[in-house]
This record gives sequence, C-alpha cells and structure tokens, in this order.
Amino acid sequence: MAEYQHHLHLLRHYELRLLRCTTATQKPHPPTPQSYPATPLHTVITDALDLIEAGRYAEVLSSGATRNIFGIEEEFFSEFSDDSVDCADRFYSELMNRMGSFLVDESVNEVERGFRAVLVMCIAVSAFLGFTQCNLTGPLDGLPLCPLNANAFKEWENWARIQLMSSGSDLFGKTYNLQYIVFAKMLLMRTKDLLFEGRFTSMDVVRSISWWLARVILFQQKVLDERSSSLFDLLQVFMGETFHQFGTLEKVSNYWGAELHEEDLSSIVSMLHLEAGILEYTYGRIDSSRGHDDDLMVLNWVTPYHKLFLNDPFFAQVLHFESAEVASGLQLSVTGVLGFRTVHQVEPKAQLVLVANTSTSNSRDTCLSTIPELPTNASKIGENNLCVHQNGKDEVSDVLMMPRLLQNDNPGIGAQCIQNGGTTAVPLNAIQQGVVLAQCLHIEKRTRHDEMQRMGDGSIYRGN
Repeated sequence: MAEYQHHLHLLRHYELRLLRCTTATQKPHPPTPQSYPATPLHTVITDALDLIEAGRYAEVLSSGATRNIFGIEEEFFSEFSDDSVDCADRFYSELMNRMGSFLVDESVNEVERGFRAVLVMCIAVSAFLGFTQCNLTGPLDGLPLCPLNANAFKEWENWARIQLMSSGSDLFGKTYNLQYIVFAKMLLMRTKDLLFEGRFTSMDVVRSISWWLARVILFQQKVLDERSSSLFDLLQVFMGETFHQFGTLEKVSNYWGAELHEEDLSSIVSMLHLEAGILEYTYGRIDSSRGHDDDLMVLNWVTPYHKLFLNDPFFAQVLHFESAEVASGLQLSVTGVLGFRTVHQVEPKAQLVLVANTSTSNSRDTCLSTIPELPTNASKIGENNLCVHQNGKDEVSDVLMMPRLLQNDNPGIGAQCIQNGGTTAVPLNAIQQGVVLAQCLHIEKRTRHDEMQRMGDGSIYRGN
C-alpha cells in the first residue's frame, strides 16, 4: 500500500507539472521526489515535461520516445505515402490502435500503465499547445505539417479539416496545422475511453484529462464559424467532471496536497472558472430556467445580492467570472467618472471605469486619487510609462489611447496621478489580468452597442 501511495504521489506530480504549463504561475515547478528510482519511463516523462515547459512542442512530438510509443520505424511512413484523405484516415487510425496497445500492454503492471497514460497525455498536450502557438500566441511557423514529422501531404490537412467540420460547421478564417488539434483530441479521447472501459484502474488518478479534453474541444469550437451543439454537449460533460474534481480550493488542495504552492491553488481554481465562463460566453446561452440554487450552494461567498440575479440570462457566466475573481484575490467594481475620450471633445462625459482591488497590493505602491466613487488610493493598471501614452491618439482616429479622467474634489492630484504616472501598484499576475479581461467581456456583452456607448468606455483602475 505504501508503494502504491508513492507511485500515486509521483503521478500527481507529473500531472501538476503538465497543468502548470498553462496557469502562468511564477514559482518554479516542484522538483521530482528523490525517493523514486529514475526508470527509463520516468526519465522519458521528465524529459517531455521539460520540453513542454520550454515551449519546444515539436521536439516532444518528433522524439524517439514518441516514436517508440507508436512503434514507428522508418518503413512505417512508406506504408502511408499517398496524398489522399483516405490514406490520412488510415494513418491516424493505425496510430490510435498502436497507442491503445501501448497503454493496455498486459506485460506491464497497473502502476506502469498509469505512467504510460501520463506520457500519452504529454504528447497530446504538446500537439494541442503547438496548435495554439501557431494559430494564437505565436510564433506562427516552426511546426511541420504532420505532428509526427511524417509525410507533408496537403490532403492530410484536408482530412483534418473534415474531422473538425464533422461537428456541423465550417472553419472560421484561416487556420494552420489542423492535424495537431485533431491528433490531440484523438489521443485524449482514446485514453479516456480506455479509462471508462476499466482496462486499468490506475487511470483513476489522472483526473485532469477531462480538463484537457474540455480545453481542446473549446478551442475547436473557437475555430469553427458556427456554434456546435454536439461540441457543447461534450463540453458540458467534461467541464462537469472537471468541476467535480477541481471546482473548489478544498478539492484542489486535497488532490495535490503538499505539491501545491499557494499561488498554484488559487490559479488552478481561477483558471477553471475563467474557462467555464468563456464557454458560456462563447455559446451565448440564455437559460433562465436553469436551476442555479445548486450552483450557489458550493460558493460560500454568495450573498442575497447574487440571488437577485437568479433569473439573469447570463447568470452562469457571471457566476463563473465572479468565482474566478474571488479565487484570484481580486475585488472588481464598475463605476462612472467624468472624462474625455477624444482629442476634440469639449464637454466631459461619463466614462465607464473598472476598479480592480487586490488583497496583496501595498497602499504605498499606489498613487492618490480623490474620486469619491473610487478607493482613495486607486491607481491605473500598468507600468510607469503606460500613463505617458494616455493623451496620445491613434494614428487613424481622434480617440485617445487612454481616456483623460477628471477629479471631482481635487483636480490637481488626480490629473497628476493619471497623466504623469506617479507610482504604480503591484502588477496583476496573468490570472488576475485574465479575470479583468473576462469582466470586460461580460460588460461589453450586456451593454448596448452604439457610438455613444463606445465614447463612454473608460479605463481600468487598480487599488490596494
């Protein structure tokens, strides 16, 4: 039993390292426990994680270890040398068969099968992050057309396009390296299927696979031109499983225990709620008949104020974004401040201002403000030189890059703070910035879209 717990600890260590690649935590990953022997399989997993953390996804996919998983020899590719959709279908079907044989190999014990599943997840995540890199974050090049650096056939990309469009919609715009996201989805789905088939019980500890599947499917929806009901159904299932495992700080803490930094704990829960809120935002669901009381029961911060919005058509989106806000240590509020939005504007108009307060900021790191609606030490988000650009305007527009806000009680202090920068607050971390942007998305979705509204869009502020 003690040996099983040791292996369980190591499995979750690998799982956490893989997940931390997307939570943007600043602390280094926890070191691999020294009490475990450096077996070849563990070495391969560690090497793959090191490459993923360094953003070298193509190297993971083209490594000798990856080829060994699929039993790929040089003559293997010669068997699939046709530039056709049918050949691509046969190629990836064969890869899935070989991967399944690798996972359920009867010659290895249950523990090693669990580690093999983690290795397959590393390959799938490499393919998925490679796809997001060349289509979203950049750089846009550097990936071969085929994930395993196989034959670079254009018709194989058409096969991947067909797979993505099978959910009922055409692709939206130009998307590159489609085989990567299809390959990632196939690997994760096949691995999860083996879990539910009961082929090896140790997979029960690799619970984050549902979260990775939800991420892949949500990104698939993002590259489609229309919303897909079949993808939404899958997202509901996988997000539900993920919330069951990681929906609260307590659940995350119980799962990883001492492996977690304090920053990990809040980042994981905040990220999960952010992604769930983006899911609701993407599908734009209006579901006032949904029973929200069950959702409210799991959040001890929900007040009678929130219950006033049970019939709000965007309640689920609000609930997730506010849950992310609480978990990340932010307090957001929206207020109005008089100010100028364009160069030629004569009379000040009400500007919509989002105030972001954090529990970790130091009041000495913020500049003073005398706006009655704002905290007395609120300051603008960003670096010192950000304020310099406030009075600048876009090259093709008279709209100011940052609105010029007025102070009601003491214009001198406020203007100096806003225009000259002063001393900025402690920077928001990546998760907190995501929470702020999510709140902006929600505000934009709920408000009218016309010229007057755009003129009233204001700044984001930061308090202590």
